[in-house]
This record gives sequence, structure tokens and C-alpha cells, in this order.
Amino acid sequence: MNLFRFFLCAILFFGCNQSETPSSSISLSGNETEFSFPQSWKGKWKGDLEIFSRKGKAQTIPMELHIFPLDSTDAWSWTIYYGEDKITGKRDYVLKPKDVEQGIYVVDEQNSILLDAYLFDGKLVERFEVMGSLLTTMTELRGDQLVWEIISGSTENLTSTGDTIDGTDTIPEVKSYPMTVMQRAYLSRF
Repeated sequence: MNLFRFFLCAILFFGCNQSETPSSSISLSGNETEFSFPQSWKGKWKGDLEIFSRKGKAQTIPMELHIFPLDSTDAWSWTIYYGEDKITGKRDYVLKPKDVEQGIYVVDEQNSILLDAYLFDGKLVERFEVMGSLLTTMTELRGDQLVWEIISGSTENLTSTGDTIDGTDTIPEVKSYPMTVMQRAYLSRF
């Protein structure tokens, strides 16, 4: 079995294997303390957001993330502040459970935009396309820090390979999308 088939089989197996129901309470790596999401993330977090192009660090700005339960609902406030200006830099979102047993949540931007978010081993991941850009957002509690990352790039100028027949094997088409910006913040409670 060639290497490509191995990776394809692994992707299909792990992507389709739904026999185990993930728990909403997980153990931190190297730590016996149990925590549940989003309760263990509750609080005000702040740090510096570093923005990178492929050439290196392009900019650093202050960032805050405030996560609190909303009264009498299962929803949580998910408010992000970019920069010093708390008015123009505010992004007021709501995190809502969609299927907690499957680790599926929704980030409601409160303007008709709803982003699906998936919890994988303590990491909340969103992947979406907007105005020709493909973005992946990841947020994870690591020890006493919340690590927030976004990787983005265009859906255009992709590289397409494969889509051939190699002897008796049919090689599927594989598309690679360019990545142009990475943002990362290490946030601490305050």
C-alpha cells in the first residue's frame, strides 16, 4: 500500500468513525485535573496578538477575550477586543451549544452569521470561507493560558495535483490552498 493510500485511509477512518461519543469533560495533557468546556475557560483573558505574513511578524496588537455564561441559557458571551479602542475593536459574539455530546457548538456573530465550531480534545476549531478567504480559527486552553490562532488565505490561486491514473491506481485530485496570514495570541486571565 503506497503512502498516499495510507493517509487517505486514515483520513476516511478517523473522519467517519463515530462509534465513540466524545465527552464534554476532558483531561488536560499531563494534568489529572478534569475540566469542562466552556466552564473552565470562563473569565477575562488578555495578551498580545501577533500577526505574521510568510516574511515574518508584521504587527502586534493588544487583544482580549471575555467568556462568561449568559443568564438562564446554555449560551456564553464570547467577546473579543482587538487593539486599544474598546468600541471599534469589539467583536460581540455568543457561543451556543449545538450538540455537546458530539462537541459541536455555534459562534453567533449576532448579525445573521452563524459559524459552526468543533471541540477536538480541548481545542475549539472553526473553519469557514468569507469573501474569497478560507479561515481556520483554533482556541485551546494550555495550562494557565488560552492560545488563540487564525490561519487564513485565498480560495483562489490554488494548486491542483493528482487526478490521474497511475498504473491500476486512480489518484484523486488534491487541492492545496495558499496561506498568507497567521495570527496568534497567548492570553492570560486578568
